[in-house]
Parts: sequence; structure tokens; C-alpha cells
Amino acid sequence: MYANEWYDDDELEFIDELEDSSSFEHADDMKNTEDELPISDIISILSTVVSQPVFKKTFMPRTRDCLYALPLPRILIPPTKGFHFIPFYNKTDALTRPAIDQLAVDFKLELIRRLLMLVPEIMDPDGILLLLPILKDFVVEDRTAGVMMQGVTTWGPFFFEFDTCLPIIVERNLFVDEATQQLIEELLIQAFGPELPFLLDPEEEFVRLRAGIGNLRFRVGITTVDRDDLKVMLGVGLTLPIAAGSLHDGRGNNVAASRFNNLLDPIINNARQFMLNPKLGDDYVTLGFFLTSQVPLYKKRLMLRTNIQYNKLFTDAEPRIMMFKKTVTPVEVGREQQFDPTVIDLFSREFLVPAIFRVTVSPGDIFMTTIALDYKSRHWRSSVGYNYYLQQRESFEKIHDNCVDVQALRITDALAPQTAQHKVMSEVGFMTHASTATRHYSVGGDYSFASTRGHNDWTLYLKGAIEW
Repeated sequence: MYANEWYDDDELEFIDELEDSSSFEHADDMKNTEDELPISDIISILSTVVSQPVFKKTFMPRTRDCLYALPLPRILIPPTKGFHFIPFYNKTDALTRPAIDQLAVDFKLELIRRLLMLVPEIMDPDGILLLLPILKDFVVEDRTAGVMMQGVTTWGPFFFEFDTCLPIIVERNLFVDEATQQLIEELLIQAFGPELPFLLDPEEEFVRLRAGIGNLRFRVGITTVDRDDLKVMLGVGLTLPIAAGSLHDGRGNNVAASRFNNLLDPIINNARQFMLNPKLGDDYVTLGFFLTSQVPLYKKRLMLRTNIQYNKLFTDAEPRIMMFKKTVTPVEVGREQQFDPTVIDLFSREFLVPAIFRVTVSPGDIFMTTIALDYKSRHWRSSVGYNYYLQQRESFEKIHDNCVDVQALRITDALAPQTAQHKVMSEVGFMTHASTATRHYSVGGDYSFASTRGHNDWTLYLKGAIEW
């Protein structure tokens, strides 16, 4: 669909997977093999249960870049020479419905019931596993583990800083919740009898992970106020999107083929390949501005620290999936007496399978503020804080496909909305002092207690630092 120069290797692999799984453009693709259910029969079944498009929303699930994931350790770093080593683990719960919204209510289990009426003509028992990811109650989770490294040096009132995540591993997994699994098992038992040849294993989830390096950020700042009762620093930062790594499929990806794979498999494959595309960092060059302050409160042992930052994310071209607006109805499809490739193509791209487009995306700028109380004794240090994170609604600058009428696309449903997240944070650590350096050993974490059109996550980390 697109010239190769638009893409890097990972994107080409990703797009090839999607295009292979969702092509209905050629008549040969629509022919049935001897073991497959006729397309007309499949369409007849689908047109009776799919009254609304399966994919209501098709925007990418958005999580924090590694560079924004640890706000408390960042605010505790003083503008003095030092190096900080922070291994961390982050888990983001339930990235479901932000990317692919809940499926049409009448599609939830009615399709499975109707398909089971044709068992074993359609598939063998293992083939039913192919249906799991397209159910309404599927869940997508995101797990990230890595090491954030930060270095700071000074020159008079100026300070220079770099930070990156190296290495970093991001995993996304898709599975069906326990209640839905039990309901499906009941349907299978009704279809195959009590001697069920397999059980749905909650561990048999579809998993993909990417391992590599994260983005790299440079910051330069100046201490504009340096008094005993107040210290103020401000500066700018530049983030380079150098994140790169290798993609690996985990368990649960070897599923049985079915006799309805011409139409249903593309829905499943698109959900897997698109939603389960773990990213090591944002794909955008970012220019940021920050303001940090420190105010001693109690005998200079208790410190109030604040940080405000604004990050401008510049546009970039990337693959996105979008559904077409409805021009046919399932009723019209159901009235077709003979196989019509044109009607099948319209029905598939408007109700079942999104199309892939190369889009220049304006991802939405990021605003973040952090407030923390930091208490120090001779050798111990403890901190608590609050973090607010907001990313603006994204927009599409250009769709790089001259063969499609953009007015026919559901562009609004492909745009990620503005998201906001509230976190509480805590850290406790031990310090040792020497004539040349101070060493810090800490453990900490954070938890998002509220979000708007976003997700909740939590983080645990260790920190080792040396300052001189």
C-alpha cells in the first residue's frame, strides 16, 4: 500500500502482518478451500448478529514513556554532580476499551452460540480459542521493566543532565476475563458434551514483548535563585526518539486454524497485532520546559519540592488503523442471494476489519506537575508526593493515501482523546556520607488512584545514587 521508504523495519513488519491478515481486495483471497465454510454462509451468520461495527474505537492505547514514569526520583535529584541508577517495574492494568471500544452488545456471545450450532462443520474444539480475543470482555495489560539511568554535572549556576532507560522490556498481553471464560466453557460443554477435550487456561494468553533501549533526553538548566530559604531552577530539555529493540511473541500465539478464517481471523489478528504492539518509548522528538523549586520548612530537614514541566511533541508519520463509515447495512448483506465481492468488501471494512493508513500524527503535548515533601535525618531520608499528568488529544495532520476519500473514514474514532492521571508516590532510603561523595540507597513506588479517559498503573523501584 505504501512505499517502503516511509517505514522503519519494525513498522514494515507490523504493517505486513496486518495487511496479510485483513486483505479482501482480491477475488482469490475470497475463494474457499475444501475445508472452509462457504463465505456466503459466514456472511449470512455475521449479518444476523453484527448490527454495529465491531471496532468502535481504533486509536492506539497510550501509556507513559519511560522518561515520565518515575516522577518522584526525578524531583529528588539535586542540581549537583552525580549519577543515579534506578531499576523499576511498572504494571498498567486493563488497557481495554481505550483502543478498541466495547463490541456491539448483541455481538458478545450470540455469534459464538450461532457458530456452535454448526459444530463440527465449522471447526474442531480447539478452534473456538480463536474467538476469545474478539469478545467484549477481553483485557489488555502492559508491563514494563527496565533501568533508568540519570547523570548530572554542573558548571557554575548551570547544570546539565541526561537520562535514558537501558535496558528496557515492555510486554503486552491479551486475555479474556475469568467470568467470560466460564461462560464460554459452559457453551462448549453444551456443544461437545461433558468430556471436553480441553479447558480454557487463563495462562494461555496472547503475549508479545519488545526488548531494547528507551529514548534519550538531554536537559540544561540554570539556578536562578539560590538562597537559604528558596532555590529555583529552570531550563529546557530535548528528547530524541532513539528507542529500538526486537519484538518477540510469547505464549498462546499458536492457535488452531478454523473453517471461517477468511473473515473472522482478520478481526482477531488485527486486535492482536495492533493492540499488542509494545513500544519502548514515544516516537516523537520532544522539546520541554521545566521549572523546579525547593523550599526548606523545618530546620532545613523538611523540604518542599515542586516541579512543573511542559513538553511539546512534534509530529511524525506512523501506521494507524481506521474503519470506514457505514454505506451498507447487515440487512442489505443478508438479502444477497449470491456471493458479491463488492458487498463483502464493504461489509468487512465498515463492520469487521479496519484498514491500515500511513498518517502524520500530532500526538498532543504533555503537561506534568509534581509536589513532594522530603525529610532528611543524618542517615535516613523519606519522601511522599503527588503527580498530575495530562496529555492533550491527538490530531491527524495528513493521511498519506491519495486513493481514499478521507471523508469516508471514521477519523474521529481513531484519535486518542485527552487523558489525565493522578498519582501518589513514596520513597524511603539510607544515606552514607564520605569526604568526597554521598551515597543513596532507596526503595520507592507510586500508584495512580484516578484517571480520566486513561488507565491506572503502579510502579516499584530501587535507587542507587552517588553525588559529589
